[in-house]
Amino acid sequence: RRQRMKSFRILLFLVVLCAACGKAGLPDPGDPSKNFSWKSYTAKSIGNCLAFSGQVDGAHRNVDSVRLELAPINGPEDCPGCPFVAGETITFTPKEAGMDKTSGAFSFPYCPTPAPAFRWRLVGVNVYSSLPYVVTPSQFTSVSQ
Repeated sequence: RRQRMKSFRILLFLVVLCAACGKAGLPDPGDPSKNFSWKSYTAKSIGNCLAFSGQVDGAHRNVDSVRLELAPINGPEDCPGCPFVAGETITFTPKEAGMDKTSGAFSFPYCPTPAPAFRWRLVGVNVYSSLPYVVTPSQFTSVSQ
């Protein structure tokens, strides 16, 4: 009985020791051939609508969706230097975003709730859910009246 208890404790110690072994640090982004990035992006005002265009670089065929995040700016009380908080979020498939399968170029219109100007950013979601979202810095576009 003592021998069995001693063997059990050694086995338990080894299991805990092995469980503690592992790689420390941030997750590995994986195979770079699965990643994409924003090569260019812009928005132009067309009446009360915005026309977005740009290009995805790298593995653009791995774009699962493009999320447009908009924050209306209604006057001087808005804070352009403050953290970006989206007031409107719209998700597009690559086809809805007009993404070219060969070049990764995209172009799509969107007519948001009217405002004099917008802060906006694009968020790319990879088909490989373990890879992080690809987020542009927030941009500013005024709307022509």
